[in-house]
Amino acid sequence: MDDVPGSSVRSGIRGSTLAALGLLTILGPLGTDTFLPALPTMADDFGVGVKAVQFALTGFTFGMAIGQLIAGPLSDAVGRRIPLLAGTSLMVIAAGLGSTVTSVPFLVAACIAMGLAGSVGLSVARAVLSDLATGAALTRGYSILGTMMSLGPIIGPVLGATLLWFSGWRAIFLGLAVFALLCAVALLMWVPESHPPQHRLTGDARVLLRVAGDAFRSRYFLCGAMTVWFSFLALFAYVGGSPFVVQSILGFSSAGYAAVFTAGGVGLVICSVTAAHLAGRFSERQLMAIGLIVQALGAALIVVAAIVGASPWLLLPGMLLVNSPMGFIIGPGIAHAIHDLRYASGTAIAILQAVQWLLAGFAPPLVAMAGARSITPFAMVIALGVSLASLSWWLLRPKPASTR
Repeated sequence: MDDVPGSSVRSGIRGSTLAALGLLTILGPLGTDTFLPALPTMADDFGVGVKAVQFALTGFTFGMAIGQLIAGPLSDAVGRRIPLLAGTSLMVIAAGLGSTVTSVPFLVAACIAMGLAGSVGLSVARAVLSDLATGAALTRGYSILGTMMSLGPIIGPVLGATLLWFSGWRAIFLGLAVFALLCAVALLMWVPESHPPQHRLTGDARVLLRVAGDAFRSRYFLCGAMTVWFSFLALFAYVGGSPFVVQSILGFSSAGYAAVFTAGGVGLVICSVTAAHLAGRFSERQLMAIGLIVQALGAALIVVAAIVGASPWLLLPGMLLVNSPMGFIIGPGIAHAIHDLRYASGTAIAILQAVQWLLAGFAPPLVAMAGARSITPFAMVIALGVSLASLSWWLLRPKPASTR
């Protein structure tokens, strides 16, 4: 990328390819969004408490983290299509098995496998985009993928609540298997091999370590990645805690929760579309700053609710403002992070997103520490994530000589 927003634009991306990449990107996050409304029902079905079923969500996120460290470097070495096809195939199998489990340990195991599978599309689809675009076009493309990924919080809870109401929570996993099959078809039809043999990295695990070393010496990477990591920690505290906050504390039904979560998804789509539109006018850091300011306002409302009482007039707007501005943070943050690492974009994105999902995996157990009737841990984790993201954005900014 060049130092001027909007310069060095190179794009060979067809609309059908971008749509297929969006489906592959959404596959992993959709896996969590669809069964969120069913968590209380699953706890009752297995005869366990809140914390036990939260480990299914944690297992999924840890699978997402580990899988990206495999898929990203593999895609730099063998090309993009083979790992993508392997990931979608594994999701079909794992989700199908998830619909048959009879205990929490097997549920967690199935969710870990689903996370491993979903991680491939999340990292490698973005690597395909980095093969095909640079500059403002890349930031815009990442924001468009973010917009499509934002459909997960809109479609997922509604689909999950509908399947839960008609057929029970096991139908949710079968639905994910069918969606993964459709993603595999879209991949075969519309996603070309974007990483030719002459550009592929060769070597062993030392390649990953070398890229990691380059990444953690780059202020671009540190600024973009750490802003994404900690803001995503706040987001996942909301994702993991909201089913119990909305249903157990505020007294909403599963359909009511789906409506609340869908509203957050709509806000995320609006912010992602706006970020894509502004990509050529504002730098990546400026777009991230907009998102952090809005997210801080949301965190403040949730903290006030934890102090004065769990009011829907504070919690619902607060959760909306924590969730929605991620459209300004994730896409621009990733584009900023790989500024110096285009030679190994698959591995660099994998490292960034592996840590992102690893941190996110700690959020659900943390917000459930006080049980399903207290929002104090929920508020504390969200406030911590937003605060650390804002500090990272400010303290790790690239030096003026190299800033965009």
